[in-house]
Amino acid sequence: MSDESNLSFKPVDEQQRALDLFLKHEGLRIDAYAGTGKTTTLQFLSASTPERALYLAFNRSIALEAQNRFPARVTCATSHSIAFRGVKKAFGYPEWKLTGSLSPNLVADAFRMPEVISFSNGLILPRLSYAAVLLGGLKRFLQSNEDAPRKEQIPSQGALVGLSDVLFGQFTEQAIPHVAAIWEAMKQKTGGLPLGHDG
Repeated sequence: MSDESNLSFKPVDEQQRALDLFLKHEGLRIDAYAGTGKTTTLQFLSASTPERALYLAFNRSIALEAQNRFPARVTCATSHSIAFRGVKKAFGYPEWKLTGSLSPNLVADAFRMPEVISFSNGLILPRLSYAAVLLGGLKRFLQSNEDAPRKEQIPSQGALVGLSDVLFGQFTEQAIPHVAAIWEAMKQKTGGLPLGHDG
């Protein structure tokens, strides 16, 4: 698509107002519902300048579709893809570390967990159930602003739901070092576990 084709259509009043504001280079935000012409407006704005631009899309399919609608000087990508390239370059992780994902099976196998795990409070959990709880705590940690996993991030799920606060507290005391061990294995540059998107 050429820039000229964008300029050949007659913009509606809102699109012209957006262009006028855009050309002032003071910043512009457009709020609109789905299907109201946001992408067409962005095409119109990109055609008004020879400068390079970045179109951030919500998912990969939208980014790929946008590549066909914008000139080559507009990079169409997802925020995840930009972060992926930056992390890979800055930290030197191999691709499998960044694209792989954790599962209860992978965690249980990596740490050679026995089929059944007994805890000091008398609780007994199958290894995959315990690995799922650990991954739940890890996910909460990765979505927090904490520097290290905390026992408050261990979720009360499955067989843990019926535990008293005291028994659950004892369980989290034993579990949190295992969440921390998973996190350390994820951070290893070459071995260990996948880091994945959340990491």
